[in-house]
Amino acid sequence: MNRSIEDEITKLLEEGFPEPPEKDLHIDESGPNEKSYQAAMAAIAHLAVNVNDKQHRETMLYLVESRLLSGGSLAIAERAWLLYVLSKLDDMPHESKGHPIQGNARIELMLSLIGFLLKDEIESPKSKVTHRLERASQALAKSYEALRAVYYSNGFKQLRQNLADRGNIPRVLNRMKE
Repeated sequence: MNRSIEDEITKLLEEGFPEPPEKDLHIDESGPNEKSYQAAMAAIAHLAVNVNDKQHRETMLYLVESRLLSGGSLAIAERAWLLYVLSKLDDMPHESKGHPIQGNARIELMLSLIGFLLKDEIESPKSKVTHRLERASQALAKSYEALRAVYYSNGFKQLRQNLADRGNIPRVLNRMKE
């Protein structure tokens, strides 16, 4: 993005979308031009942000959506407004169901399970997977069902195989000692 556009967007955001000067909104006899279009968008963005009227917000949303869907480039005020709206979201919208994944928690659980199972295989080589998972559930403070689901998942199998192929199993075991 060009530096002057970035500066103009930053200025709009910092100043809270001020109303553009009346003279900038004037369309001369030659018809609309880029300057009058930019000013009109700045005026609509000002109303959408600073006036408590749902119609202004819906108008701005419609204009930005239309521009994006048509493949046109957004005016500076439209870009600033879109950044403003995105910054006000507490959480990015999504369609997933169930409990959220805590960052790397699933990988951490897989690594902990791999480490526990490797250690347990050394201590009890003839033990069944069911018994190992039961002991792992106690040691890792996770339910047997959760660990069983992880154990039989494709991701777990791939991770375990990749660690074995690369010779990183000792690192996982050392990590378990910490």
